Amino acid sequence: MSEVDVAIVGAGVAGLAAAVTLAEEGLKVLVLESRSILGGRARSWVDGVTRDPVHIGPHVVVSEYPNFFKLLEKLQTLDKIVWQPWRHFVTFVQGKEDYHIRTQPLPAPASWGPASILDPFVTWADKHSTVPAAVHCLSLDESELLKLDGQSGADFLRGLGVSEDYINHFWGFLSHAILNVPVEEVSAAALVRFFRRLVGRSSMEMGFSGCGLGELLTPAKQLLEKLGSSVRTNVEVTGFLGSARCEGVVLDSGEEIRPKLGVISSLPPQTFLPLVPPAWETAGFRSLEALKPCQYISVYIWFDRKVTEGKQMWARTYNKNDLNCEFYDFSEIYPGKDSRGQPWKERASFVGSNIIDSGRCAFSKTWKDASNRSPSCMV
Repeated sequence: MSEVDVAIVGAGVAGLAAAVTLAEEGLKVLVLESRSILGGRARSWVDGVTRDPVHIGPHVVVSEYPNFFKLLEKLQTLDKIVWQPWRHFVTFVQGKEDYHIRTQPLPAPASWGPASILDPFVTWADKHSTVPAAVHCLSLDESELLKLDGQSGADFLRGLGVSEDYINHFWGFLSHAILNVPVEEVSAAALVRFFRRLVGRSSMEMGFSGCGLGELLTPAKQLLEKLGSSVRTNVEVTGFLGSARCEGVVLDSGEEIRPKLGVISSLPPQTFLPLVPPAWETAGFRSLEALKPCQYISVYIWFDRKVTEGKQMWARTYNKNDLNCEFYDFSEIYPGKDSRGQPWKERASFVGSNIIDSGRCAFSKTWKDASNRSPSCMV
């Protein structure tokens, strides 16, 4: 297919963002997706019994995702994001006690100070232990930050004297919920980067898709076709062509696609590496084997009554041994009415939760691909 300028393998967020950007520049793009729907790990389906939209993958967006919002703006779905009340970041729950993390109308990072100081779930000594670490994180320049990449977040924080309880309560939650990696495994550079972005803003809000997660991205197909490009679903790329350079891809049908300018792969390493030709192994691709995939199971429970007292999102105080941490009541998040015409706010609670890093669970090892599954049950 010599008329194609660029072939993009994978129609997740990264693949679609690249496709739309290139198509807007006048290039003819072909997106290849093995599934029947777009979105990758940010897709959704409709439950066969309740007809409710069910997300597969991360549910939360934060107000500091400018590139993602730029894509949604192009797809005309940015207005489908539902935000929590102003300056409300997250509600922590421990037993029957809860505490709302909110920023105050102060310059950053002072805007976050009152929420940290008044946090009832850690001691003053624990809070005090993280102050030098926070100051140190904010003082690092780019070259110093890059040097942290070979160190785990937990080791970095311990070296700065942060207590184990505060590492678990705050830093562990931040790493788990936002970066989806245990603090013992996350790159210290990645953890510090997000922390700096968090406290470097006077306010950071959490929001949610007010529709099926995949519905935010599915308009990409229509937009690409309007721009003279195309999306092909249900096609499997079985290999890359070329020895000295990538010259194209081969599909499961045997068809070869050789674009004029090149190929972009948005596949995760564990999917990409089996497709790499032997001649490419000297190019350093094998180092990708060291990257651990984040297995992610989304779990949904339908209740027969309201159980959340109007909360959109809340999180149990973080414990690395718990399977689930954060929870969402979609009957409080989704706007308007459901598919049967009933106002969502009048519905019984429809709660979603995530098992992040689910490879640690014995039951997930029996699933062929835990990260692509979404168990659900009716209560």
